[in-house]
Amino acid sequence: MVTKRVIVRPYDEAWAQNFMEISAEIRAALGELALRIEHVGSTSVRGLSAKPIIDLDVVIRDDSVFETVVSRLQAIGYRHEGDLGIPGREAFAYEGKDHLQKHHLYVCPADSAELKRHLAFRDYLRAHPEAAVEYSRVKEEGAKRYPEDIDRYIAFKAPFIEEIMGRIGACTRPCAAVSPGKGDSSMLTEEIREELFRLQDRAYGAFQRKLIPTVDPDTLIGVRTPDLRRYARQLAKREEITAFLEDLPHRYFHENQLHAFILSESKDYTWCAAEVSRFLPYVDNWATCDQLSPRVFRKHRPELLEKIREWISAEETYTVRFAIGMLMEHFLVEDFDPAYPELVANLRSEEYYVNMMIAWYFATALAKQYEAIIPYIEKCRLSLWTHNKAIQKSVESNRIPAERKEYLKSLRGKKPDRPNGAQMSGRGTDDR
Repeated sequence: MVTKRVIVRPYDEAWAQNFMEISAEIRAALGELALRIEHVGSTSVRGLSAKPIIDLDVVIRDDSVFETVVSRLQAIGYRHEGDLGIPGREAFAYEGKDHLQKHHLYVCPADSAELKRHLAFRDYLRAHPEAAVEYSRVKEEGAKRYPEDIDRYIAFKAPFIEEIMGRIGACTRPCAAVSPGKGDSSMLTEEIREELFRLQDRAYGAFQRKLIPTVDPDTLIGVRTPDLRRYARQLAKREEITAFLEDLPHRYFHENQLHAFILSESKDYTWCAAEVSRFLPYVDNWATCDQLSPRVFRKHRPELLEKIREWISAEETYTVRFAIGMLMEHFLVEDFDPAYPELVANLRSEEYYVNMMIAWYFATALAKQYEAIIPYIEKCRLSLWTHNKAIQKSVESNRIPAERKEYLKSLRGKKPDRPNGAQMSGRGTDDR
């Protein structure tokens, strides 16, 4: 479909759904030939003004399957138009299809430089809202100046595109640009990303960037936790969800959050424990670590204890933190054993987020098992920074009586600048 008149509209929430409807029809026709279907172009970026035309890139393995792809697309009303002067991107026109939003359909091999250029530009705008706002202004001004001349409109916005592509080390001509993050992904993963961007709250994303400093800010979409939990419950019921869970490492922070919530919904302990073990090495922040809390673990504490012993001995920061968190969540009341705080007290780490969790564990344990835990504080069994932080969190707690708080204050030592020599800057708000 060729567009002549230039009409640029404010971002429309319906565009994400329009993409899903078009891609579902194409996916049904192509089956396994489509590795994935990407929503590209301006309608794929939340908040970006755009012509109300959905751009789609169908990704295929290589040119060996292209003729079959052409045949199947022809069967549902598409007509191959060639590459239109842009190598690595085969265009398809259509007539009719009034049940679908207007769209541009392209087929690209997985190694296409043009595909990578599309994804690099899209992902940059998604990760940099200020660039999307500026691009909206450029597009709106171009549409005002050249409402009847698509070629001059394209030329007007070209310098901005050149500038953005220059920032990400690409170029506007076909080139070997690489999209940020993982290159290949399942069709389900692409569907999930589309929904996450539909749920995006940019103001909340800006707030989250301050809370979680260990995460690349470009990977933070900005989706509120209640929305993520609701979406996770829906996804957990889908048989094909393993395609997303196996698609590691995830590109976006909120994919990791979603992964944690999906695992937390599981009712199969054996499967869940194995999936948690596979996921933990990819966890790179305290928020995902702490929100990973499978409910099924409550009914399998003996088996869980064996996994905790495995996780607490790991090298990865957040695997160790998760192990301590599971001991705190499941083994401080009816299944408490003095051997468990001993496991935690024997840990020595230079990682801020491990030491903070140790302190949090002992502060919680003082509220629930005071007589068994107070000797660890009296005998200074923890590193000095962690010792002081555990006392601080205990004193701040509403679960510890005032007289015990006063006694704990008397046990404070001199607080060092950092725990065991660890760098303390950029630690975020995990100061619980």
